[in-house]
Formats: sequence, structure tokens, C-alpha cells
Amino acid sequence: MPQQKHWGPDDFPCACLVTASPDKQGGQQLLFANAGAAKLLGIASEALVGRKLTELLTPASNIMLDTYLLPLLLHEGECDEVMLDIKTAEGQTIPVVINASLTAGDQGHICWSLFGATRRNQLDQELVKARRQLESYSEQLYQLSVTDELTGLVNRRQLKRRAEQLLAQAKRSKSPISVVVLDIDKFKQVNDTQGHLAGDEILKRLAAVLRAHARESDVVGRYGGEEFSFVLPDTCEADAVILARRLHALVGEIQVAGQPLTISIGVASSERLEEEVNAYETLFELADRAMYEAKMAGRNQTLVARY
Repeated sequence: MPQQKHWGPDDFPCACLVTASPDKQGGQQLLFANAGAAKLLGIASEALVGRKLTELLTPASNIMLDTYLLPLLLHEGECDEVMLDIKTAEGQTIPVVINASLTAGDQGHICWSLFGATRRNQLDQELVKARRQLESYSEQLYQLSVTDELTGLVNRRQLKRRAEQLLAQAKRSKSPISVVVLDIDKFKQVNDTQGHLAGDEILKRLAAVLRAHARESDVVGRYGGEEFSFVLPDTCEADAVILARRLHALVGEIQVAGQPLTISIGVASSERLEEEVNAYETLFELADRAMYEAKMAGRNQTLVARY
């Protein structure tokens, strides 16, 4: 019959330490260290015996030891999966996962097992990095879904969504909200004579002007083609008209074939509507109709909706 192998602490794939009970004199002194501890710390087992456990820990980990680990051991008799940092003989700091148990009896002592957690920390960091990248990608996808690619303004879907939110707030606060719809005059002629790239450049320059003169609370978006819309919370019809007239002057600074760019604008306001029909579709339809009437009346002007 083959002789049975006797297993000892040096056969365990982790660092094992034994210290005296913390309520005894010299309670932090190492009484035993196995080969795994010697390998982890870079210090021979015999040289570890007699040293203080606190000498092997970083200052932050010593605070954790005194304020959490030792009180827990005295109260519960054991602790599991506590992260601490140890110092090796070469001065490196290594994260470890510690399990410990307090033995019973007059000669009570603490048995410690330490598992190196460097790879675990690296994996945690990689997971955090991957999560942040995923959040970044999600934000980018969201921005793509709500933004007009050419102009960088919100698109038609997001314009409607934000307008409905602002209308609901205006209804609760009983404050006015106005919609301004504008369209570039003779834009098809620009595309036909100068090409679509030139037309795209004009759309981007117009969008920049609109964005620069929108308040933080305003929503400005591209409704489609050469048509844009402002949603103006806390804005009465008269103030919306003032903005529209200012836009005529600002947009006129954009030159097209040596001529100032012109726009036709329609304005509608919730203060002129019955409360039950206070909806974005209604306001936009009224402002859109007023904008087309401005075009029919000669272009390059602002008209207020007929309610």
C-alpha cells in the first residue's frame, strides 16, 4: 500500500499567515508564514516570523486593519474577501484579498489567507473602461438619433418631442409659448445654379446663426429641407415677432452669389389658442401656414398666424 502524502500549509496555493490574537501582547506579531507568503512578499518564511503584520501593509490598509478588520474578527470571529494592499520586499504595492478567522481557546490566534488580486484589479479596471466606452457609444448613438447630421441642430423627431415637453410645462405654469417657422427663400434656385454642396454650406451657416441666437431654454431644429423651427418657452407672440425680425437682419449677413440670404417666417403663440388645442402640431401648422403666406406676399418678411 503506497504511503499517504501528508499535506501541509506550504501546499496551499495562497499566502498563509498566523498571528497572535489581537487582544494579546504583541498581537500583530507573525508566528508563522508559509511558502506562499514568502513567494508573494519576496521575503523568506523564517525572516517573516517575528515581524509585525502592520509592517507588511500600506498606511491606508493599516487603518482598515485597526478600524474594521480586527474589530470584526473580535466580534464575529472571521472575515471574508477584504481588499488590502501589501508591500513586497522590492517596494511594490500589491492588492490582495484577505480571509481570516480567529481560533478559540486561551492560546487563540488569527489565521490569515492572502490571495494576490493584481489580475482581478486589472480585470475590474478593464470592465470599468469597457463600461465607460459603452456609455460613450450609447451617448453617441443617442446624439445621432436626435441630431440632424448636416446642421447639427435637433432633427424633426426630437424637435417634436422637446416641443411637447415644453408645451406641457407651459400649460402647468400657465405661461405662453411660441413657435417660429422659417424657410430659405428661393433655395431651389441656389441648388440648381450653384450645386448641392453650396446649398449644404448655406444650410450649415444658417443653422450656426440660429444656434448662436437661441436662448438656453429654446429649442431650434431643422424640420426638413430648408425649413427650420424655433420653440420659444415663456415667450409671447410680440416677443417672438421681435426675434423673427432680428433673424431677418442676421441671416441677411450670409451672402449668396453676392446677394443677402433672405428667409420667410411665420409665428404662432399658445396665448391665442384655446387651452384644449394647445398642441405642438396646432402651433406648428399655424406658424407654417403663416410662413407660406409670407412667401406668397413677396418673401423676406414675417407674418403672424391667423387664428
